[in-house]
Amino acid sequence: MELKVVNPSIKSYQFIAFPLAIIEQHDESKKWLFNNFIQLAYDNQKNSPVPFCFYMLDYTISPFLDVMKFTREIRNLVNLNIIEFTQKAIENNYYLYLNVDEYYIPNRKSYTNQHYSHDILVYGFDKNKKVFKVLGYDNTMKFAPSEVPYEKFANAFTSLDKINNDCEQICLFKPKIEPYEVSGSIIKDRLIDYIESKNTSQQYADLREPWERSYGLSAYTSLKAYFESFKRNSLEKIDPINSLIILEHKRLMRDRVNFLSSNGFLKEKIDLLSFEELEKLSETIHLLCLKFNIKRDISIIDNVVNIMNVLKDKEEQTYSKLIEIL
Repeated sequence: MELKVVNPSIKSYQFIAFPLAIIEQHDESKKWLFNNFIQLAYDNQKNSPVPFCFYMLDYTISPFLDVMKFTREIRNLVNLNIIEFTQKAIENNYYLYLNVDEYYIPNRKSYTNQHYSHDILVYGFDKNKKVFKVLGYDNTMKFAPSEVPYEKFANAFTSLDKINNDCEQICLFKPKIEPYEVSGSIIKDRLIDYIESKNTSQQYADLREPWERSYGLSAYTSLKAYFESFKRNSLEKIDPINSLIILEHKRLMRDRVNFLSSNGFLKEKIDLLSFEELEKLSETIHLLCLKFNIKRDISIIDNVVNIMNVLKDKEEQTYSKLIEIL
């Protein structure tokens, strides 16, 4: 049995990609994406597990997703082993999202090399082959489906009790469809937050302690400092996730503005090519980061920083114009 998954619009981090791989099977969900994924945030704390990412209160909250959250401790109260539990969940049309020890997960970088807690999405199983169908980044860093034998999956689950694991949470996801519309006012407010570098997390202070981050355009200052640090140590590799997030942000912004323009949200015409230019600049930054990891030429870092300066200025001009006519 296999539940449907699609190629998500955002793949930079699995905790974003997995819900989207379920949600985006419904075309209407694109409207929810357009209202969200506008703000960016950079965590300046050293060794942050997620230094740069889209900001949202909770990536699993969506009108297109039913979610049940519980802990490993609660799951163990169920009179089923993890293999039986996972099968029953999928038979009831629930996707299983949880952390496992990737030491036991084939086609992962950590497989048989190191014990490492990481998230995974289970979307199917084959009783004849005795395997689970899972989604995630493989050992070639490709976001792709793969198979895990039942026994290895069970070992990956139980091993978390013996290694360092910061995520005890387990989620069951089920897609749903509800009426939902794009909101020009929501998009406008979030664009203002972005170009003015406002701390968007303060809007949710009644639910969670606000996060101290560099938000919106100010995140570029932190990103440039991050990239320039490789001029002092060119033996290290740039994390390509950072530049991928920039690119994914601009791709989605292009699609968002095309939708707004085509559906009467704008008071006047806007230059759609300017949003394509932002995407091209972001793609160049991403490709240069990948090139640096091969060549280790520090002049590439100067190019990255220079293009980021251009990108930031053009974003401010382009988004300011969009705000005026929304």
